[in-house]
Amino acid sequence: MTRSASYTTLTDATRLVVKVFPPSESRSAKREAQAYELLRRLDASLAPVLVARELNEDGYSFLVLSDTGGWTLERACRDELVRATVIGHLLAEIHSLSLPCIKASRALGEWCGRGSPFSRRMSDLATGLDTIGMSVPASMAAESRARIDETSPRRVCICHGDLHAANVIAARNDPGVWKVIDFEGFSVGPPECDIAKTLVVSDWISRTRREYLLAAYEAVEEINESLLDAFVVIHAVEGWFYAGVLEGRDRGPWDVRLGSGGLASRS
Repeated sequence: MTRSASYTTLTDATRLVVKVFPPSESRSAKREAQAYELLRRLDASLAPVLVARELNEDGYSFLVLSDTGGWTLERACRDELVRATVIGHLLAEIHSLSLPCIKASRALGEWCGRGSPFSRRMSDLATGLDTIGMSVPASMAAESRARIDETSPRRVCICHGDLHAANVIAARNDPGVWKVIDFEGFSVGPPECDIAKTLVVSDWISRTRREYLLAAYEAVEEINESLLDAFVVIHAVEGWFYAGVLEGRDRGPWDVRLGSGGLASRS
C-alpha cells in the first residue's frame, strides 16, 4: 500500500483531510508532522493546520489536517508564468521563516559536514550509479558535489523539499490565497537546494523556463546561481536514477531532465 488521503466533514461542518501512511513510510509521516507543527509554532499561515497525528497498532500513521483548499494550482491554472510566479513567492516565504531553537551556524555545519544527511545521500547515489556502471551521471553528480563544497552555502533555511503546482492549493474561502501541502520532504538546507528541486520536477530547468520563478523569488531573497545549477544537476541525477532507473517510473521525462540539467550546468 502507498500513502493515500481521504476527505471528511464533521457534524459541525468542519472539513478535514486524513493522510494515511503505510509502515514503510512512517519516517515521512513523522517528518511531515514535524513540519506542520513547526509552521504552527511560527504562526505561518501558508499551510493547513495539523489537527492530530496517530499511529495504530499495525504501524500505519494517520495525519489529520484542516481542509482549507479547493483546486490545486496545477488544475486551476495552465499558465506557466502564473504558476512559476506563485511558486517563486511561496518558496521565498518558506525560506524567510526563522529557525527556532536552531543556531544558523550550527545548522549550516551539520548540513555540509562529513556524515551529514546530504553527504550520505551523495555517497549512496555514487555507490548506486557505480553499481550499474553509469559513469556519465556519476561524473555529473561528482562535479556538482565538488562545486557545492567549493561554493560553501552561505545559509540554511526551512525547505519544503518538493514544491510544485500539485502541492499548492487555492484557499476555499479566498481564491487569491494559496496554501502549501505535502511537507514529506521537509528539511533544513540551503535555499538553492529547495529551488532546484522545484525547477527539476516542474521541468523549468532551462534558463528561459526558470526565469519567472527566479524573478518572483529574488524580489524577496537573493540566490547563488552557480550553487543553484549544481543542485539542479544533483536533483536531476537523483530523480533519474531512483525514479527512472530503479523504479521504472517516467523514464522518458527523467532522461530529458537529466540532459537538461547537464546543459544548464554548462551554460
